Amino acid sequence: MLGNPLANMPHPREARKKLRTAARDKKNCPALAAHKPRTPWQWVNGSDGDKEMRKLLTK
Repeated sequence: MLGNPLANMPHPREARKKLRTAARDKKNCPALAAHKPRTPWQWVNGSDGDKEMRKLLTK
């Protein structure tokens, strides 16, 4: 049986904080830097932004 894939994810407030910080770093996270302020954080499964987000939040 597989474990919960969200078990390693941080609290939503901490996750948003990490995403905002990463979005400012256009060199290391170009897909996250494309995020527009005051819009929901959402990605298509398997996209570059999705991969960057998962890598960032599971550290």
